[in-house]
Amino acid sequence: MARFGIVDPSTMEVGRVFHVTFDFADNVTNAEGPQNDWGDAPDTYGTTLANNGARHSIDKSLILGLEIDRDRNGKPSVGADRDDVVNRDDEDGVRFITPILPNSTATVEVYSSGEGKLDAWIDFGRDGNFDAADQIFTSVAVVPGVKTLQFNTPGFANNPQSPLYARFRLSSAGGLSPRGPANDGEVEDYRILTGDANGDNQVDAADVDVVMRAARGEGNAFIYTNSDRDTSFFDVHTDDVHIVGDVNSDGSLDQDDVQFFLNNILQTTPGDVDLNGRFDSGDLVKMFTTARYENNIPGSATFADGDMDGNGLFDSSDLVKMFSEGRYDSGASPIDQSISLKNNIDAAIDQLFGDEDEGVNRKVSSKSRGAWL
Repeated sequence: MARFGIVDPSTMEVGRVFHVTFDFADNVTNAEGPQNDWGDAPDTYGTTLANNGARHSIDKSLILGLEIDRDRNGKPSVGADRDDVVNRDDEDGVRFITPILPNSTATVEVYSSGEGKLDAWIDFGRDGNFDAADQIFTSVAVVPGVKTLQFNTPGFANNPQSPLYARFRLSSAGGLSPRGPANDGEVEDYRILTGDANGDNQVDAADVDVVMRAARGEGNAFIYTNSDRDTSFFDVHTDDVHIVGDVNSDGSLDQDDVQFFLNNILQTTPGDVDLNGRFDSGDLVKMFTTARYENNIPGSATFADGDMDGNGLFDSSDLVKMFSEGRYDSGASPIDQSISLKNNIDAAIDQLFGDEDEGVNRKVSSKSRGAWL
């Protein structure tokens, strides 16, 4: 901060040029008080000083991850990322290894620079507050380096489009609440979208493509960011497909992960390319109007175009996969599970395009039916 001033204002005259010298002073106390580390979740969680926000006096010997920054107040934001956008990205101490699903066990990795205690919460009820039932870690001891931790989740509503907010607080004393001061350590807030496989802060068909590519063994195995020349710790980026891809946590990447991602995380089924929770004629219209069907151009099709197996093509095998589960919604009610695969596909295509073999789309559909029946 620069500190300067005019010694004798009476010597100032209009039209004269003054050469002012000044020096820089460190650690000048601002009127708003000393700078701490603050969170950036929405303020209903207690982020700003006005709401007794979580804040930590900075001692770089005990932090989460590799970075910490100073602020004069919390920076609440819907994305729980304003602290990263305004300053450097210092929220690098927690990595979610498994999806967070109702009535299950989830795994996280926590990196601490020193010995301390971890308190953490996830707002499972999505009520805008961290309650006692939301606490997942209570003064858990950590040591320097990466520690793998597990926690049980309650039976909360699984809505892939609705985020969960989390707060992690590291300190030497422990026993912290979601709000209030701490003498050392760091607070990190996170916005969690379980279905956001590519890390773009939204859940859409592109996330299915990431999981499908992982199941096929395609894509980059690791993308390292935030490496520090003085340490061997790496923060693995969220679109590391060997982490995102194994969504059912069975230790392997295969089509079971795709099925789990669609059924358990996105709460839907193959064929639901608009991800509205239902596979119906609207999805078929969307697929066929992209003109990707059997164009034989490698990599031309995505999940949104009808590619259900992640090979980059939309062909008859994808239609078989869509209808083989028997979850096509004909409009009045779901397809009867006793209806054969052939009748199921015939009924859906007839409903969509009519009975006459007229028009490009209808001809394509007739061709596709003959390909496997």
